[in-house]
Formats: sequence, structure tokens, C-alpha cells
Amino acid sequence: MKNLSVRSQNLIMILFLLLINILAFMSIDITDNEWIILFASSIFFMDFVIITMFIMFFIVYIGGIWERF
Repeated sequence: MKNLSVRSQNLIMILFLLLINILAFMSIDITDNEWIILFASSIFFMDFVIITMFIMFFIVYIGGIWERF
């Protein structure tokens, strides 16, 4: 990671977080509207995409745990 530019590192981080969220969303039943919201937020708000992905991941993770109880 040291030899990559900052832009490449940010892109790798965004793609990694997107992958984590796709796996989290696939683990539960999801509607098409949430897919549209996920990809629209990642396209139009690239500055906030990392924060958005973390928030969405924790919401889905906590929701998955909540459903088990």
C-alpha cells in the first residue's frame, strides 16, 4: 500500500467497503429500492461514501443481530 498513490488507496478502500456492504445486504432479504439508494449514494456523494458505507454496514449488522433475538 505504500507505493500506491492516495487516490488509489481511497479507491481500494471504497471498493472494499462496497464489497462488505453488498455481502451484508445479500445476507438479508433486500428490496430494489435499497439497492438504488446504495448505488446512488456511492455515485453522487463520493466524499461521504466511506461514512455512508460504515453507517449502512452497522445498521444492517445490528438489524441482522436484532432479528435473531
